[in-house]
Amino acid sequence: MLRNARRADTLPLAGSVALCRAAALGAAIIAMFPMQPTLAAAQTGAGCVSTSQQVTLRGQVRYENVFGPPGFGENPQIDQRRLIPVLALDDPIDICPGTDEEIDTAPIYDVRRVQLIHVRGTGRRWHGRVFVNGELQRGTNAFHYTPVTLIVHGRR
Repeated sequence: MLRNARRADTLPLAGSVALCRAAALGAAIIAMFPMQPTLAAAQTGAGCVSTSQQVTLRGQVRYENVFGPPGFGENPQIDQRRLIPVLALDDPIDICPGTDEEIDTAPIYDVRRVQLIHVRGTGRRWHGRVFVNGELQRGTNAFHYTPVTLIVHGRR
């Protein structure tokens, strides 16, 4: 399982028995406490965070220019340009291995940036350091520009 592990935005990360035990412990703790987990759970070494799970993440909202259709950067002269909101996390998180129903089941380590999906507000952009509530998902389509996305339900 760990030979397929990857670190978000970088090279593969080698696993160890201790890492497997830590991930199993984290999954057990998350199962025992189904309330909304926070980033603090990942910070204390309790383990990884599962996708499709409600979380509260803390970080700095930034807007990044990316390429869109038709070639998503293959032909910059004609590709659309998009401005996407990204949450730069104050503390990195690890994403647990996925379920058999998911396309990508490898764990993702050291996630430092998540694309914010369905950001709703008062018509203004979000800026600065915020707490964002939502559901973690793996980036699965061409419009997901980070390995992990957050479907936003709210912020504070």
